[in-house]
Amino acid sequence: MPSRFGTTLLLSSLMVAAAAPCHAQTIADAYQAYAAGTPDAIARSFPDVQAFRNAREDLQRTLRVWVRSWKPSQAAFLLELSLVGFDRGWSDAPELMSGTRNLVVSRPTPPGANPGEDAFERAFHRAAITFFLGRQMLTAADAYMNALAGRVDLVQATVGKPRLVDPWMAFARGMLADIRSAPALRGESEGASSLAIPASDNQLRRLAQLAINELERVRAAPEVAGEAAVRRALLLLRLDRPEDALAALDESDAASGDDAVRYFSALFRGRTLERLARPVDGAAAYERAAAIVPGAQTPAVALASLWQRHDRPAEALTWARRAMTTPAGTTDPWWLYWRGDLRHASTRLAVLRATKP
Repeated sequence: MPSRFGTTLLLSSLMVAAAAPCHAQTIADAYQAYAAGTPDAIARSFPDVQAFRNAREDLQRTLRVWVRSWKPSQAAFLLELSLVGFDRGWSDAPELMSGTRNLVVSRPTPPGANPGEDAFERAFHRAAITFFLGRQMLTAADAYMNALAGRVDLVQATVGKPRLVDPWMAFARGMLADIRSAPALRGESEGASSLAIPASDNQLRRLAQLAINELERVRAAPEVAGEAAVRRALLLLRLDRPEDALAALDESDAASGDDAVRYFSALFRGRTLERLARPVDGAAAYERAAAIVPGAQTPAVALASLWQRHDRPAEALTWARRAMTTPAGTTDPWWLYWRGDLRHASTRLAVLRATKP
């Protein structure tokens, strides 16, 4: 674990280049506005990458003060500052993110000693990793999680230093491996035909099994069990194990979850039942998916294709028309599937923004 001195050096290393003059107190002013409930003050204060470059000395001075004391709201602010930095193309944003993570894990109280600070640290790591997965910055996500090895795990340590318990971290590792198997990341389309993992692709099959193993670890964790099971199901289906996929989908349904998880479960059940030559049951599952997220295009396309293959042109035409008339503003959860749990990003930031002091 980095020391406070090491954290200071890391954060200060962001500022070694010569800086243009900047307005005094830019960082402090942005933080005060952020802490007062105006988080968009960060984006307003740093409208472009040059604003970040201009603020190097200001940021360095501020960090020298902040690193001497532990204030969670300042760490939350620095996280959002780094996120805006990524958006603006600021080359130092990755170092600010990792430096702020080190500041958080160097807090004075160890895991288990202060429930409020434990909750903040969990929320902080979740927000950062959700951002990386949502941007498909998979190497950065992997590095971030590896830096927490021994610090955050599924269960409490029985010997040695106390650990922060968070099943979501194991779930995130499963998502990371799952996303790395995405067809689009291999230069393929995301159509149903490309989802299958060939028996000859040993490397991809090992990656899929790694994802399954990580997702298996959280079967007893209610918060993430539903989505972990549904992701396992799709991986199992892609490995041509449809019966095992159905069992995982039953687990997911029993664990419930949000609408996106229920939608995925119904959608993947439809695909699995089709694979098992049960088209009528598959169609019923697709229709459930369409009812969970009205206007979602993916189940409509699946139904149009299914009925076309089974020589029922009227039904195929009905669903094809529905697929082509998706209401404006509709977000199909399947479009975000390979971006982890990005749908929770705003909620994760809202938790950090509410942090006091």
